[in-house]
Amino acid sequence: LQVRMEEELAVNSSHAFSLCQYLAYSRGERASRVETVKDVISQQSKKIKEAHYTKEEVKRILATTSNLVEIEMNNELINISHNTFLLLRQMMKQAEETNATLKMNLSEIQNLELLKAVAQFEKEIHDKKAERTATILKDPSLLDESIKNLSSDFVSEFYRNDLINLTNALQKSSMDHDTSVSALKQRMQTTEEKLASEAKFRNQEQKRINDMEKSQLEMEKRMRDISEQLALKEAELEKKFQSTNTYINMQKILQSKNAIIQRMRAGKSNEDDIEATD
Repeated sequence: LQVRMEEELAVNSSHAFSLCQYLAYSRGERASRVETVKDVISQQSKKIKEAHYTKEEVKRILATTSNLVEIEMNNELINISHNTFLLLRQMMKQAEETNATLKMNLSEIQNLELLKAVAQFEKEIHDKKAERTATILKDPSLLDESIKNLSSDFVSEFYRNDLINLTNALQKSSMDHDTSVSALKQRMQTTEEKLASEAKFRNQEQKRINDMEKSQLEMEKRMRDISEQLALKEAELEKKFQSTNTYINMQKILQSKNAIIQRMRAGKSNEDDIEATD
């Protein structure tokens, strides 16, 4: 039985059970309202049978009965509307917990064929028949086709406005997205230009450092060459100076002075020896 309900309603077992519960609840509420109306009519009928009423009194009784029936019918319709509202609110809150958005198709609840199918299904559930009568609920494709045929006739202004609002929101979101992408591209381009400029500056600095190092090496080499040349020049000058008369005379004078100093030291040494002997 449970499997057949799932197939006919085209929903899973949990949802099928909830739908059947709601049908049973609604049936009980309707039965309660009908009993209330029957009691009102029964009481008025007893009044009419108990005594003789004038034409005006009968009119008042009928008017009272009609008013009471109207009140009960209005209460029933309001109750159904409010119950449906609360059930929809429950489902929407549950959907929001999973970040889902529910949409209502009002054309479906105005489809007489579908309403008759639901009535037949409710009757079968209530009567607990083992064999089901084929209804439109058993075939989801027929259900979808029926809804599609009625959609163009029953789409309300609310849904058209909702569609327009969603379209405008989507366009605005797309424009904002394009603006964000453009700004991001501009930032990326600016960053790339800065990176290229910094890379160029680093390359220039590195080239300058390399040139300075190269110049330093060349200068050191030149200094070594100059030092070697100076050493050679000094040696040549020394050699040339030694061959000049001035150098020779200076050498002779130095040798003569050295000889005199040696003789003086030798004479002084002999005097010291004589004094020591005395």
